[in-house]
Amino acid sequence: MQSDFSFRVMSLEFRLRDFFRPPERILREAGIRNGMTVLDFGCGPGGFSLAAAKLVGPGGRVYAADGGLFLLAGGNRRTSQFINTETHEAVS
Repeated sequence: MQSDFSFRVMSLEFRLRDFFRPPERILREAGIRNGMTVLDFGCGPGGFSLAAAKLVGPGGRVYAADGGLFLLAGGNRRTSQFINTETHEAVS
Protein backbone atom coordinates (compact mmCIF):
# COMPACT_ATOMS: atom_id res chain seq x y z
CA MET A 1 0.00 0.00 0.00
CA GLN A 2 1.21 3.47 -0.85
CA SER A 3 2.10 5.90 1.94
CA ASP A 4 0.35 9.24 2.27
CA PHE A 5 3.61 11.08 1.56
CA SER A 6 4.33 9.19 -1.65
CA PHE A 7 0.73 9.74 -2.76
CA ARG A 8 1.11 13.50 -2.23
CA VAL A 9 4.38 13.56 -4.18
CA MET A 10 2.79 11.60 -7.00
CA SER A 11 -0.21 13.95 -7.03
CA LEU A 12 2.14 16.92 -7.33
CA GLU A 13 3.87 15.23 -10.27
CA PHE A 14 0.50 14.71 -11.98
CA ARG A 15 -0.47 18.35 -11.44
CA LEU A 16 2.79 19.54 -12.97
CA ARG A 17 2.34 17.17 -15.91
CA ASP A 18 -1.23 18.37 -16.42
CA PHE A 19 -0.13 22.01 -16.29
CA PHE A 20 2.47 21.62 -19.04
CA ARG A 21 0.58 19.02 -21.12
CA PRO A 22 -3.15 19.43 -20.43
CA PRO A 23 -4.96 16.07 -20.69
CA GLU A 24 -7.89 17.64 -22.55
CA ARG A 25 -5.58 18.84 -25.32
CA ILE A 26 -3.88 15.43 -25.57
CA LEU A 27 -7.22 13.62 -25.75
CA ARG A 28 -8.58 16.05 -28.33
CA GLU A 29 -5.46 15.45 -30.46
CA ALA A 30 -6.07 11.69 -30.09
CA GLY A 31 -9.56 12.13 -31.55
CA ILE A 32 -11.70 11.78 -28.42
CA ARG A 33 -15.01 13.53 -29.06
CA ASN A 34 -18.65 13.78 -28.06
CA GLY A 35 -20.54 10.50 -27.71
CA MET A 36 -17.50 8.19 -27.48
CA THR A 37 -16.79 5.54 -24.85
CA VAL A 38 -13.35 5.80 -23.22
CA LEU A 39 -11.42 3.43 -20.92
CA ASP A 40 -8.79 5.13 -18.78
CA PHE A 41 -6.83 2.15 -17.48
CA GLY A 42 -4.34 3.22 -14.83
CA CYS A 43 -6.37 6.37 -14.26
CA GLY A 44 -4.36 7.63 -11.30
CA PRO A 45 -6.07 10.56 -9.61
CA GLY A 46 -8.35 11.08 -12.60
CA GLY A 47 -6.81 13.88 -14.66
CA PHE A 48 -7.40 12.15 -17.99
CA SER A 49 -10.73 10.70 -16.84
CA LEU A 50 -11.99 14.16 -15.98
CA ALA A 51 -10.84 15.57 -19.32
CA ALA A 52 -12.38 12.62 -21.18
CA ALA A 53 -15.70 13.10 -19.35
CA LYS A 54 -15.83 16.70 -20.54
CA LEU A 55 -14.98 15.76 -24.13
CA VAL A 56 -17.40 12.82 -24.52
CA GLY A 57 -20.25 14.77 -22.94
CA PRO A 58 -23.48 13.34 -21.54
CA GLY A 59 -23.90 11.05 -24.55
CA GLY A 60 -20.55 9.34 -23.97
CA ARG A 61 -19.12 7.17 -21.22
CA VAL A 62 -15.81 7.06 -19.32
CA TYR A 63 -14.62 3.99 -17.42
CA ALA A 64 -11.68 4.71 -15.11
CA ALA A 65 -9.75 1.79 -13.59
CA ASP A 66 -6.73 1.64 -11.30
CA GLY A 67 -5.19 -0.81 -8.87
CA GLY A 68 -4.44 1.79 -6.20
CA LEU A 69 -7.23 2.47 -3.75
CA PHE A 70 -5.71 5.88 -2.90
CA LEU A 71 -5.79 6.72 -6.59
CA LEU A 72 -9.37 5.59 -7.00
CA ALA A 73 -10.44 7.69 -4.03
CA GLY A 74 -8.89 10.76 -5.66
CA GLY A 75 -10.40 9.88 -9.01
CA ASN A 76 -13.83 9.36 -7.47
CA ARG A 77 -13.72 12.79 -5.84
CA ARG A 78 -12.70 14.51 -9.06
CA THR A 79 -15.07 12.70 -11.42
CA SER A 80 -18.14 12.42 -9.17
CA GLN A 81 -19.56 15.57 -10.77
CA PHE A 82 -19.94 13.68 -14.07
CA ILE A 83 -22.78 11.19 -14.48
CA ASN A 84 -21.02 9.67 -17.49
CA THR A 85 -18.03 8.38 -15.46
CA GLU A 86 -17.54 5.14 -13.48
CA THR A 87 -14.46 4.16 -11.46
CA HIS A 88 -13.41 0.54 -10.92
CA GLU A 89 -10.67 -1.21 -9.00
CA ALA A 90 -8.37 -3.16 -11.30
CA VAL A 91 -7.22 -6.39 -9.67
CA SER A 92 -4.61 -8.83 -10.92
